[in-house]
Amino acid sequence: MKYLISCVLSLSILNIKAQNKISFDVQFDAGTVFSRSKPLKQYSPAAILYDPNTGTSVHIPSTLRTTNEYKNILTPQFALGLKTNYTLKHNLKIFTGLSFSYIEAKRKNTLIIPNPFNNTTNFEFITTELLKFYNLDIPLGVTYIYNKWSFNVGITPSIILNSKFAEIKEPADPQEITPYYPWTNDPTYPRPSTGNKAKNYISLLISPLYQLNSRLKIGIEYKHGLTRSYYTDDFSSEYYQSMKTSSLGLKILYKLK
Repeated sequence: MKYLISCVLSLSILNIKAQNKISFDVQFDAGTVFSRSKPLKQYSPAAILYDPNTGTSVHIPSTLRTTNEYKNILTPQFALGLKTNYTLKHNLKIFTGLSFSYIEAKRKNTLIIPNPFNNTTNFEFITTELLKFYNLDIPLGVTYIYNKWSFNVGITPSIILNSKFAEIKEPADPQEITPYYPWTNDPTYPRPSTGNKAKNYISLLISPLYQLNSRLKIGIEYKHGLTRSYYTDDFSSEYYQSMKTSSLGLKILYKLK
């Protein structure tokens, strides 16, 4: 009986100590997203250039080298979730958590085609591509505490719950030469997919925070995309380029009792 009571008391003490080592924070993030895409250089996909001034058209030869150049456009991101901390030492913790986030990624896609009419100039066709991600984020990392500062480093796997892709083409001048692809007038011709090509991805997480009081911390968080969040299949890769996303923003933590 004494042995049983001793075991129960020991387990209770261990449980209390473990509880004292665990803490929970409500976390909120708001910031900006910037995408990273390499230029897409390739031999010309099947397309036709039409000149409305002369009424002539010309096939872009497959030996012609074209380039897609991408320019990032800053867009918003928001996240709300719960962070769990486990104390290893007085100044060292490990953490994980669960957050729901909304991310927009926007880029300007400039297709540069050498002029097959005179071979002296280039044509530029601009399309803005907008991607929206609804994610479930699961951060994992380590926190080092120094006075009122805490430095968080880790990774964040992001599970994409839903995503949307949209293209915004700049209004075409009726007097300018425009490209036509095989599927423009032929709905039976296979076309590149712009649908849900989002892919679960992983980001590097770096976040310094300052403790304002016993409950509240504030700081910044930077996430650097390590893997692609948007990708293309073999056919679509002739028209679209993969993308990695990173973000920088304000982070607020509120410690729960």
